[in-house]
Amino acid sequence: MTTLPKDFLCPITGHIFNDPVTLETGQTYERKAVQEWLDHGHYTCPITGQILNSGSLPKTNYVLKGLVGHWKEMHDISQEFSSSFSGPQMPIVPFVKNRGEEGLTDALQGSPCSTDECRVDFSLSDALQGSPSSTDKCRVDFSLRTDALQGSPCSTDECRVDFSLRTPAGPQLVRVINDLKQALYFLCTSEDLQECEESVMIIKDIWLDAKENPNLKKYLIKADVIDSFIEILSNSESTCVWSGTMYVLSGLMKRDKSVKASILMADPELECIFGLLKRGVAEAAVLLHQLEPSVSQMSKLDLIPFFVDIIKTENSAQELPFSMNPKTAALKLLCQLVSRGKSSKLGTSVQRLISSNPVVSLIDCMDTKIMEERLDAVTLLLICMQEDGSCRDFIAQKADLALVLDFFHIDNSKATMLALSFLSELVRLNRRTVNNRILRTLKDGGLMSSMHVLLVHLQLAPPEQRPLTAGLLLQLDLLAEPRGPSMYRDEAVEALIEALNCKESPATQAEAAETLVALIGHFSSSGKPLTEAFLLRIADLEEGSTEYSEAVQSQEYIPDKDIPVEEDAKAEWEKKVAKALLGYEQGSILVALSHNMRSEQSELSKPCIIVAVWLLMMVPQLPDTGLKTVANQNLLDPFWSIFKFSKKTSEQGLAALALHNLLKTTEVMQHLATNAEDTSGPLRKMQKSALVAEADTWAHTDIGEIDLHKNGAIKAFARARKYIFSGHSDGTIKVWDGKKRLPSFIHETKKHTKSVTSLAVSQSTDRLHSGSQDRSIRVWTLGLGEIQCIHVIKQKEPVNGLIVNGSLLCVVPQGTGVQVQQETGNSNKELNLGKRVQSIAYSAGKIYCGCSDNSIQELDMKSASSLTIQAGTRTLFGKTPIYALKVFGNCIYAAGASIDGAALKVWSQADKSLVRALKCAPKDIRAMVVNVEFLYLGTNSGAVEVWQRERLCKVASFSVGSKITCFLLKENIIFCGSENGKMRILANDSNPTAHKFPNLLM
Repeated sequence: MTTLPKDFLCPITGHIFNDPVTLETGQTYERKAVQEWLDHGHYTCPITGQILNSGSLPKTNYVLKGLVGHWKEMHDISQEFSSSFSGPQMPIVPFVKNRGEEGLTDALQGSPCSTDECRVDFSLSDALQGSPSSTDKCRVDFSLRTDALQGSPCSTDECRVDFSLRTPAGPQLVRVINDLKQALYFLCTSEDLQECEESVMIIKDIWLDAKENPNLKKYLIKADVIDSFIEILSNSESTCVWSGTMYVLSGLMKRDKSVKASILMADPELECIFGLLKRGVAEAAVLLHQLEPSVSQMSKLDLIPFFVDIIKTENSAQELPFSMNPKTAALKLLCQLVSRGKSSKLGTSVQRLISSNPVVSLIDCMDTKIMEERLDAVTLLLICMQEDGSCRDFIAQKADLALVLDFFHIDNSKATMLALSFLSELVRLNRRTVNNRILRTLKDGGLMSSMHVLLVHLQLAPPEQRPLTAGLLLQLDLLAEPRGPSMYRDEAVEALIEALNCKESPATQAEAAETLVALIGHFSSSGKPLTEAFLLRIADLEEGSTEYSEAVQSQEYIPDKDIPVEEDAKAEWEKKVAKALLGYEQGSILVALSHNMRSEQSELSKPCIIVAVWLLMMVPQLPDTGLKTVANQNLLDPFWSIFKFSKKTSEQGLAALALHNLLKTTEVMQHLATNAEDTSGPLRKMQKSALVAEADTWAHTDIGEIDLHKNGAIKAFARARKYIFSGHSDGTIKVWDGKKRLPSFIHETKKHTKSVTSLAVSQSTDRLHSGSQDRSIRVWTLGLGEIQCIHVIKQKEPVNGLIVNGSLLCVVPQGTGVQVQQETGNSNKELNLGKRVQSIAYSAGKIYCGCSDNSIQELDMKSASSLTIQAGTRTLFGKTPIYALKVFGNCIYAAGASIDGAALKVWSQADKSLVRALKCAPKDIRAMVVNVEFLYLGTNSGAVEVWQRERLCKVASFSVGSKITCFLLKENIIFCGSENGKMRILANDSNPTAHKFPNLLM
């Protein structure tokens, strides 16, 4: 008898190799056998259990095939082994990992033949290779559950083995089922929690080792078993038991829909699963995703922070192979919560999501091989940007945009639309230079040319996706100077015009119009388009329409006049956009806009009006190629109709601005003269809302500058009688004659050893008080041009601020709280402990404190009680102090770091209600002073902005060149102190009451 080499046998069939293939795991199988293994839904190596990276088989192992063929010729294998190795294949027996317990691993090892003459050993350690019998007396029958593979039965009754399952096999199945039944019996009947927990772990191991075999399902899906599982989840305190139970339930639900109904029957409100989620059990998210609770049910329980906690957790190897990663499930549930439901509830959910600070984790989730998880992460980031644009810049800096570009390469229309929406939303920053940087990243990112990808998609996209695609493509093309023809540019503009003319789809028309508005590039810090507000400011209109009121009153727009680089970039971009739009087919876009300006749907007509007005303003900056004539022919009548008949003041203002730009032609002048009687009514209506009169109404004169840099920064001002006092960082106090517009120096003294941080004059005692970093307050008498120190009040900490009321001092120490003390230094009282005060004001026996955490408190000096006007806020980037606080005209003015986009807020002193939050005020205010007509705001960048106090609109600005540290008002003279030691003097010589309407048509 010739012994067959073991390596020549397929471990699956037990037959000699005919077409051997070697997998990436190093194991060799017969091609047909391993292909059938893969066709049955397996994705692992049959012997090692290792996951296969490729689902296709490699080429034939010709070396082994040659050795087998040579061995056959040498031993005449066709004769000697024909009966032993002919016939059908044996069943595929999958790999089962040994978990250290007697179970299915042992069940796979058996001796099917009862005689020594015939023995087949399927040992896991021998890689499931069999040694067939050498006699004709014994043959083995391996019948699969599917009966697809039949063997040759043994010729004797002494030897027969039936494998009715892939795993476990034959008689061992009975033992495994008995073990399962016994564990289920104890689970359902025992009153001992520990015994029930042990039963759950046994059930979990059996279910796991059997690869969640469907033949075990019928024992597990019974209602009493499901009830017992839910009871264990409710009562156990073991994380292993929780995880094991949920693993079994998750697998059962995946295979049988009735399990979901049984779970809901046992726990209708899902209190058990929700409770585990709130206890930080991440796997509960998987179970919840399968159970599909309603959005309202989850919203009531405020689960968003717990889902966010799951996605913030770093990925780690799961002990149990759940059907879905908990992070993936959490992302899907979050998408459900913030993407569905009524608008009011949806807004609350989105705000709850944003308050949980998920952005960093969502960006991390983008870098995953699981496409569904990436799509959900990008969806949530898009929602965050749309709701709270403050995160847009952070996302633009940190996110790998190439991962979003990959969405264009998958056959999924929703993914493509998501990519378009995300990228379009991302470039809505209020800084042109940053937008251009993002666009360059998009242009250079991805495996293929982004512009080519967008062009191909534009040509194949459905109508509703074409406007956004065209908008992105055009922006990428305009990054370079458009000196010649561009296929990308022409295709994009043509697509936008076609979308504007697509009357069959009003939604597509509106999307195209909004895309054109976004192309102009005027955005607030939250990404809101502000081109309309920009144009209405030029038209000098204050209010009259909801749209303008929201844009101007919220003050979200941030002018960039003081940032030359940004202003140049914005001007250059607008010129490029106008040239691209108007240069296509001799301004054919004006024809499309004129048609849609007459639309009854405001979501289409309004953006078309805005774009048309803006294009008219840009025409003079472009070469004269007949565009003015095209504009007059197409836009004069619709704008005149809007100006005459519109009931919205904002639309009338835009129409007036457009007519003003059309006035250069005789045709327009003749038209206005013909309709002179119809013009007066609308003009009178607009005049009532006029904001600005002639240019000199708010004129401020720059008187001059005094250089005091030798004494360091100017830290404080004060005035008494005709004198002005300045405190400096080297400890010097200077006295100035303030009779003239440009003050003259009189006297200086240097008693403080460190910086003078504050100066205050007591009107009742006519004394000057100075606070210093040298931990002292000095009291000075005012002589003829000189000051004399008469008293020194020692302090425990450096003095950061000081106000005086008679002989009572309110001191802001470097530490926390406010100290109230007498000028003699006695009767100290500490208020507002626990708060670090940044600014202070006094009015009618009350102290107002602006703190480093952005909170504002009112302190009653008599009762020592406090009232919070604005609660504190901490951001991801640190503290947000209130740097300046003033009380004037029954209002409290607070300025400092920007919170919710507003750096300047006005509160009612009477009821502490918020009157205005100005989001277009500068974001880095460091000093402020108020009078009847104006607010003067000094910034960290050295700008001084002048705002009309009642209407809260900016009317002038100046640049000092260094951080503004303090202000002083003396009648109509404004003194500005700066960090570089220079004193700048401004004067307002105009008559603010002499307002008149600026006739836009003159």
